[in-house]
Amino acid sequence: MGIGSTAWVSVLCLVSLAGAGCSYVGQSDSYAKALWHPSYQDAALVEAEQAGAPAAHTALTRLPPLDFPAAAEALEAQSRLARPRQRLSAAFCETKYKLWTDFGDYYAWPNVRDVLLGVAAGSVLANTSLDQDFRDWYQEDFRSPGTNNFSSFWRTFGEGAIFIPSFAGLGLAAAMCGDGPVANTVADFSFRTERAYAVGAPALLFLQNGLGGSRPGENPHNSAWRPFQDDNGVSGHAFIGAVPFLTAAEMVDRPILKGGLYFCSALPAWSRVNDDMHYLSQACLGWWLAYLACRTVERTDCWERQISLVPIATAEMTGMGLVIER
Repeated sequence: MGIGSTAWVSVLCLVSLAGAGCSYVGQSDSYAKALWHPSYQDAALVEAEQAGAPAAHTALTRLPPLDFPAAAEALEAQSRLARPRQRLSAAFCETKYKLWTDFGDYYAWPNVRDVLLGVAAGSVLANTSLDQDFRDWYQEDFRSPGTNNFSSFWRTFGEGAIFIPSFAGLGLAAAMCGDGPVANTVADFSFRTERAYAVGAPALLFLQNGLGGSRPGENPHNSAWRPFQDDNGVSGHAFIGAVPFLTAAEMVDRPILKGGLYFCSALPAWSRVNDDMHYLSQACLGWWLAYLACRTVERTDCWERQISLVPIATAEMTGMGLVIER
């Protein structure tokens, strides 16, 4: 039982005790005054004792008077302190359950197949001259001081050391603030972003090392894959930077806004190509893993909205029912 619930039970018990005491001593108005009004206590005590009131109740009148407004205020303050902890606990439980579902979906065959399709497409770029040819054209004919300035802004979104803890803290703060629409939306967005990071990170780390790709100019093999010989086969900046925009795109309905967010999700990946830190195939694979992670999180949330448990009570049985909305 939560602290807030305990507080309200205490209030009910206190009110019940007061009601019982008042009903018992209702035989004497003076005795009631002695119980609740200390200004009448001394004179009323004598009258109550003469009327044959029980000793226990006579002793009760000698207790300090109860200040119900102050008690109620204290209990309400205690309840207010308990609510953020209760909301935070509920958010943790919900996120833990959804994250378990996310992992089951992301690493099931249908999604693994999509990951492998992306890897197959990337292999065509990485293990032929296409990656190197694109890199040479971009760096020599397209890159400029203007693209460098633009890239410096979008590169920041791929900094996991900044954004992963930031979204975690934002989600926790929003979950503790209350049940308003703004707080709920911020908490939902932050927790969904963190879940996408968590569910896609194992695949990202495995492919970075497993493919063994290198950065431009690092070795004579260029973008060719050499399994477990290097750890740059997939762009981590592209993955980290795409997830927040793809998560926001899944949460909006307007096509123009959704399209704009999808476009922005690709810009951190593009910044790595512009800065000559990754080949095109590596940037595209990072974005692809982010997209699949956000798609998985969205599927989990849609499934949660479509399925709900409801209590069932009939003359023959009681239990829980599973409601599936279509």
